[in-house]
Amino acid sequence: MNTLLLVMLGLLLLFLIVVSYAIASFGITAFFGAPFVATKQKMTRKALQKAGVKEGESITDIGCGDGSVLCAARDVGASRLVGYELNPILATIARLRLRGSDAFIKRGNMFRQDLEETDIVFLYLFPKAVDRLRGPLSQLPGKTRILSRGFPFTGVVPLKSFIVDGSHFYLYRSVDL
Repeated sequence: MNTLLLVMLGLLLLFLIVVSYAIASFGITAFFGAPFVATKQKMTRKALQKAGVKEGESITDIGCGDGSVLCAARDVGASRLVGYELNPILATIARLRLRGSDAFIKRGNMFRQDLEETDIVFLYLFPKAVDRLRGPLSQLPGKTRILSRGFPFTGVVPLKSFIVDGSHFYLYRSVDL
């Protein structure tokens, strides 16, 4: 009986540690840019096509979550896929979903990363985080396009804005930020 009680307490403690880790991971992510919200691949494929993503282009998803946007980008022919994600659980899920493709998931705070040259940057972040990334994104080469879902950059007129399946998208060039 004593051994059974110790095993049960041990399992309960392990469960509480795992749940606490998951809650902390998702809470930290929400604090730094936006909470995780699953993005439908079908909608994202349409948005990427409307944004003019061409086969062979590279795409970077800042706050990539479970990798849904990168999977959609792969489906429309994007060749190099890079995702930044703070949440270790979501970063692992994204890596698993994108295994076998030319995808790199970098775990860390998006505000402390050196953004690599890319053709398209995808954002689905709160307005404050979108505007905070304005400086680093404006340093990317002039051909770089930024596609923001849901929230525009404050005071910047997009090249194009459109709605797909009820979601607003705003397309910019890095030199215009």
